[in-house]
Amino acid sequence: YHRVCDAPEGSAPSIYSKRFKEHLEYLKRHYIILSLNQITESLKIDQEIAPASVAITFDDGYRDVFTNAYPVIKELNVPITVFLTSDCMGNNKMLWTDVVYFSFKNQNDLLYKNFKDVPSPQSSPPVGEGRVRGNCRRDKFRNFYTFKESLKGIDNEERIKIVEDLDVGSKENLMLSWEEVLEFSRNDNVEIGSHTRTHPILPNMDVEGARKEIFESKTDIEEKIGRGIRGFSYPAGKFNPGIKGLVKGSGYDYACAVGNRVNNLDTDIYCLKRITIQNEPLFCFAVELCGMLNL
Repeated sequence: YHRVCDAPEGSAPSIYSKRFKEHLEYLKRHYIILSLNQITESLKIDQEIAPASVAITFDDGYRDVFTNAYPVIKELNVPITVFLTSDCMGNNKMLWTDVVYFSFKNQNDLLYKNFKDVPSPQSSPPVGEGRVRGNCRRDKFRNFYTFKESLKGIDNEERIKIVEDLDVGSKENLMLSWEEVLEFSRNDNVEIGSHTRTHPILPNMDVEGARKEIFESKTDIEEKIGRGIRGFSYPAGKFNPGIKGLVKGSGYDYACAVGNRVNNLDTDIYCLKRITIQNEPLFCFAVELCGMLNL
């Protein structure tokens, strides 16, 4: 999961509060909900894990995880892991993907500057050839998604320069405060992990830049909550052998990717697979979890 919100505005996948509770109630009826720490400790020693076991994670560190998801988590007494983008906690900073989203929503003219030089995702028309301008909500979202995916494929420094030119207008504080993170950390059912400092696409960075994002996020969070953290989540699920080595070398015990697949005893604990959950009705959620969509 990323966000739990009934009127979402932003780049991240979101689910309605009522539907999120339905998901968790379904998991409690049909699965064994474990913490990521429990699962990874078992994987380290090749200890059998019950086939119907799941772990629940949240990426990014959006505030509505605290305001909307946390009451449900406490009510149902389930463990979760929250991976934080540390440089966006406790201030009014947005994830760069949200900056892009709100720029498209507001249709700021700076959005169209030099877009022809940004490569488009595979199978999409070039961004600079009629893909940006559009007034209806559908066009704006399609253009936002195309451009966001394009930015994920370019050098990190180039992406930073482009995003810095964008104007989102007035900013809503979307991210957690450190006080909220501290309350999370006091609950034994909530594990805190790192999602880098600024949510870059790590393979697009030089080694030193990637190391700083991975290592300094860990130290930032540990300093704020007063204890160590164990887990890491790759932004957008993207990594390579070098990035995985940096995560290991920074002192993390495990790392999560995406992959929309299930894990087994042979799974590398530094590239744990996860299923991205959006606002699926319960039936679709159940089908995804049992793996039928991967046949």
